[in-house]
Amino acid sequence: MIFIPVSTFLCCFFTLGGSHNTDPLVGNANNFIDILIANIKGELADNLNPYHLPEKSINFEQEIFQLPLRGQASLYDGHLIGLNTLHRAGDCTILKNGNTVNITVSLGMGVMIGSYKGSVTFMGRGPRVDIIGRLGYASVKMDVIHDSLLGENRLQAFNLEQLNGLTINIKGLGPLSFVVNKLSSAILTLFEGLVKDVVEWTLKPIVETKVRNYDLSFLD
Repeated sequence: MIFIPVSTFLCCFFTLGGSHNTDPLVGNANNFIDILIANIKGELADNLNPYHLPEKSINFEQEIFQLPLRGQASLYDGHLIGLNTLHRAGDCTILKNGNTVNITVSLGMGVMIGSYKGSVTFMGRGPRVDIIGRLGYASVKMDVIHDSLLGENRLQAFNLEQLNGLTINIKGLGPLSFVVNKLSSAILTLFEGLVKDVVEWTLKPIVETKVRNYDLSFLD
């Protein structure tokens, strides 16, 4: 097994771009994405980091002596930290078709930490818990369409593509520790959906507005 020093990993992880392209057009597109991300991060720092997660209720089922019994977790005071780790993960790809130019690029985010306080009930009773979700990396596909004839830009896609290294840690279950696997699985699915919603419903409108107002005449 090969171990990578943490310092080396973080250095590579947070460096924008990660590669160098000699094509001036691609270089300009890379600069556009980097500037766009820097502007978005400024907005994230003021409004979205930490991001307040909505209250949630989760139902789960645990068998005891082959009898399926239901439990519930009520989650509140949720936060997500790490949206400001958004970065460009490679060179832009540029495709020209008549008056339109398409810019495609992969973005990444991570490490991201989500937390909730909650109460777990099983067979009518249960403790208060603290839940920590840790996401190693999230990849996002971004497509921008520039119409050189109209001088307009449009965000074609800003979609979450992959989540890597998502783990859940539940503290405080005490006598209900035997439900940890079922509960962790349910909360894992919840966190996956929450990150997708944050990317595609919260981040996307911010990116869309900034893309629309950016000067991409260098593509003409």
